[in-house]
Amino acid sequence: MEEIIFTKIYHGGILSEISVPTYVQNCVPALRYIIKDHFSILELLYYTKELGYETVGGFYVKDLLNKKWVLITIDQHLLHLIKDLKHEDTFEVFVCHVLDEPLLDTEGSRGYLTNVGGEGVDVDLGEEGEAVNLGGEGEAVDLSGEGEAVNLGGEGVDVNIGK
Repeated sequence: MEEIIFTKIYHGGILSEISVPTYVQNCVPALRYIIKDHFSILELLYYTKELGYETVGGFYVKDLLNKKWVLITIDQHLLHLIKDLKHEDTFEVFVCHVLDEPLLDTEGSRGYLTNVGGEGVDVDLGEEGEAVNLGGEGEAVDLSGEGEAVNLGGEGVDVNIGK
């Protein structure tokens, strides 16, 4: 008879070591039934891909005796961890995601550029085919014709590019 191990794959959280290893934030356990003889890192990767993760940073287990996370690096290590488990025992593994940090720059400004022409200048985007002279004079420019130039920088800007 094949031994089946109930495997809880925790995903969606972040590995933390406050005083004991803790998986924090929006962690979700996914229960998978894995045949003990089929346990491998590739099998775990298959299940995480099934959960929607193309790549992962690694799989970890809790070492509560030493109060730290242990990275599973090779299949032999994984097999060593489950060797004493019996049929229908539970094994917990924690997914370290590649993107644990947000992609957004939370330190930078979040506003839109306003008042591009200088202090006290209102920007009117005009109608289709028109653009605003951003040099500060506030006059609209018709861009419907070919080869017309727009002053984007005020004095000292060469608008004769390509001539």
